[in-house]
Amino acid sequence: MSAKSVLHHKVEGTTIQQYIRKEKIRLAENMLRYSDYEVKEIASYLSFCSQSYFGNIFRQQTGMTPARYRKKYGKWKEQK
Repeated sequence: MSAKSVLHHKVEGTTIQQYIRKEKIRLAENMLRYSDYEVKEIASYLSFCSQSYFGNIFRQQTGMTPARYRKKYGKWKEQK
C-alpha cells in the first residue's frame, strides 16, 4: 500500500477504491434524478464494467435499484 493510500485510510477511514465507488454512486444518484439517461448509459459513463455490476453496487450503497431510485426521486419527468 502506498503512503498516500495509508494516509487516505487514516484520514477518511476508507480505502481509495471505496471512496471512488461512493463518489460514483453519488454522481449516479444525481444523474438518475436530473437526467433522462438510461441506466446502462449511466453505468457506462461512470466506467462500471457492466450494467448489472453497477446495479449491484448501487443497491448496496442506496438500498434500492437504479430504476426504483429514479422512480422515487426523479425530478426530470416533471419538467417534460
